[in-house]
Amino acid sequence: MMSLPSQEPSQPVYYKGVKFDANHSPVAMEMAESFEVRDDDVFIAAYLKSGTTWTQQIVSLVCADGDISEVCKVPIFRRTPWLESVDRSGTGEPMPKLLEKAPSPRLMKTHLPYNMLPQQAKDGKGKIIYCARNVKDVVVSWHNMRRMVVRIPCGTWEENFKEFITPKEAYNGFWWDVIPEYWRHKDDGNMLFIKFEDMKKVRFVDKKIDRILK
Repeated sequence: MMSLPSQEPSQPVYYKGVKFDANHSPVAMEMAESFEVRDDDVFIAAYLKSGTTWTQQIVSLVCADGDISEVCKVPIFRRTPWLESVDRSGTGEPMPKLLEKAPSPRLMKTHLPYNMLPQQAKDGKGKIIYCARNVKDVVVSWHNMRRMVVRIPCGTWEENFKEFITPKEAYNGFWWDVIPEYWRHKDDGNMLFIKFEDMKKVRFVDKKIDRILK
C-alpha cells in the first residue's frame, strides 16, 4: 500500500449545522445562496463520490460539440469551478465572487444540498444536472478516498460507516435527506436528475444532457 504524506488532516467546517470537509468555505456557501444566476448557467451537482467528475467531463464535451482536444485545453477545476470553495490558485477569493466576472456559459460543480443552492436556481433560473449513485457504492468510495487523501480525517471502515449513517456526523448532509430532496425536484423545468448507474449508457446520458442544455 502506498505511503501517505506526513501531513495533519484538516478539521471539518460547519455551515447551517451541516458538516463539510475543509475544501468547503462557509463564506463561499453563504455567498452561493444569493449568487446571481444567469439563464445559461449550468450547475453540476452530486453528493460526494457520486459521479461529479464524470458528469463534469460529459457536460464539458456536450458544450464543446464533442471536441475532446478543445476540452483538454483547460483543466477541469477551471472549466467547472467548485461553487462553494475558494480560489486556491493564489487569490483566496470565494468562488462565487470570482464567477461574477466569468464569461458565459458558466459551468459549476457543487456538493451542496438542494436547500443551500442559489435561490435563483431553485426558482428556475439556469440548469441543474444532478447525479445520484447507489448509497452502498457511495460509502465504500468515500471510505477509500479518505484513506488516500490526507486532508480528510479517516478512521477504520466501521468508524467511517457509522459516521456516514449518523445524520449529524455525515459530511455534506445526511444521504437519506439530501437525495430525496433533489428527487422531489426532478420534474422541475430546469432540473435533470440522472443516476451514476446510467452513466454507463453514455449515449442515453449524452442525449438527456444535450436536451436540457438547449
